[in-house]
Amino acid sequence: MTTKTIEIAGKSYEVVSSNKGWTKYYDDKGSIRSVRNAVAAKPAAKAKAAKPAAKAKSATKAKAAKKTDGEHLIGTTVVDLSKYSEHKLADGTRKFDIGDKAAKALRELTLDEQYKEVAKYVKEEFEVGTNAEAEAVLRKKYGKLNPGMQRMNLGNRYRAALRNV
Repeated sequence: MTTKTIEIAGKSYEVVSSNKGWTKYYDDKGSIRSVRNAVAAKPAAKAKAAKPAAKAKSATKAKAAKKTDGEHLIGTTVVDLSKYSEHKLADGTRKFDIGDKAAKALRELTLDEQYKEVAKYVKEEFEVGTNAEAEAVLRKKYGKLNPGMQRMNLGNRYRAALRNV
């Protein structure tokens, strides 16, 4: 029985499987790794001589070449943030939001303070008697998410509640 091999960065590796554009292979330590078929892995029999890697553009060159007014560079991706308003927090961190009433109200609050503020507006929706019970429901629902996702979901809840007031 023959085993398939692939060549990555000049080394041959034994293929475990190939499915939906991904190839799984055993690395030097015997661990299973995955690689995109079209990007890094070529069948060992068809591998060509390695070409010297082209120099990557630095972020500042990419920024100068692609960035226009209202666009910002996040990593190496140019993102249009013209519809968002920028503000700085007390620690100097730049933040972007849509600048509406909800965003301005929640902007400077900590995550715990945001939970308390949003709980005031959603307690009727959750059919609970107190703000603390509403906050507990919110924390149970969104507590498993990372802080940014919690803020986003709380902001969306708050925004919807303000529309209904």
